Amino acid sequence: MRASLPAAALFKNRNFEVTSKGDAGPLTTADLIANRILRRELGKIDEGAGWLSEENHDNLDRLGMRRIWIVDPIDGTREFVEGLPEFSISVGLVDNGVPVLGGIALPAVNRIVVGGPGLGVRRFEYRTPPQFENTRPSPEEMEDPQSAWLDYRVEEYVESEHALLGRTRAFQLKGTRLLVSRSEHRAGLFEGFEDDFELIPTGSVARKLALLACDEGDLIVSLRPKNEWDTCGGTALVHGINDSRVIELLERRPVVYNQRVTTSIGMVAGNSHLVRQVLDYLDRNDIQPRHSYD
Repeated sequence: MRASLPAAALFKNRNFEVTSKGDAGPLTTADLIANRILRRELGKIDEGAGWLSEENHDNLDRLGMRRIWIVDPIDGTREFVEGLPEFSISVGLVDNGVPVLGGIALPAVNRIVVGGPGLGVRRFEYRTPPQFENTRPSPEEMEDPQSAWLDYRVEEYVESEHALLGRTRAFQLKGTRLLVSRSEHRAGLFEGFEDDFELIPTGSVARKLALLACDEGDLIVSLRPKNEWDTCGGTALVHGINDSRVIELLERRPVVYNQRVTTSIGMVAGNSHLVRQVLDYLDRNDIQPRHSYD
């Protein structure tokens, strides 16, 4: 939650800087501040775990570590820059290649979803502390462990907590709520799907996985490559709900995390019944995942 407050503040007051990472897209002040907070705070929880973040140089020493934090400080930076509230902060803890704990914050709507295999999933709704509503955190404040942005009691601001059972209203493919990438939808990759699905185009794959865990969608299909930091936290969440799966689309297998090559090709997520059906649907219609972002 501590990383979500400055992200929310910057999103609302629009007082942030934007640079470019080339083909990797934009980079904002919010990405850097959230990354700094996450690295410091998660290191306190598991000091021996490795680190993989979109916003840090990849240290391949992580390959020799059993436990590793995999994070995306802002997943959906384009949406953040465009003023769309469809971005998230994604955190996953991996043990021997398997996501065992996930947390996804949705700062624009004051929500956090946490859980993992064998742990279940819980959704927290919180209110923004009044002193942070219209202020802009500086990088210097984020370096100070005693900064007001970090030194506050999280539980004081939680307004509600819900245990999620992972139930879905759909077991037949026809008419299911299909969460898809806004950019993939714009590119026409889901042309014709509207005859069989209720399409819900939205940003941030981590956010889509959190929405799926909250039963605000029945299935996710992505046809473009995904990075480990995009999906790790959300995969843990989905695996924390009843009989649900996240499958890499090309190989038709669960993604193994903390790999040298951190991308996988496409993704399908949902309850096992729907996942089997949608994979058959893609085969029948000869719909193939893309090997690039083009």
